[in-house]
Amino acid sequence: MMDALQEAQLALAGTAQALSDDANPCDAIEGFDSLATVEVTTTICVTLGISKSVCNPFMENNSKATIAEVVQVFCSLSGASEN
Repeated sequence: MMDALQEAQLALAGTAQALSDDANPCDAIEGFDSLATVEVTTTICVTLGISKSVCNPFMENNSKATIAEVVQVFCSLSGASEN
């Protein structure tokens, strides 16, 4: 997931910086809007082999999720642990 976020940072801002677990990508990455969240979600789903339709975990319940919260969603969808 962090690779996908770094790719988004490079594409949107031209540079990538470390993001903490409590960071909100929508606020921490310049230009990271709802379209970018869909693109990153798709990239992560393809990488993890998740074929079922997924809501947008970056915008859960109409609020901006932290990286840790997004990781939890993808882990539960893929059956993986967070470690």
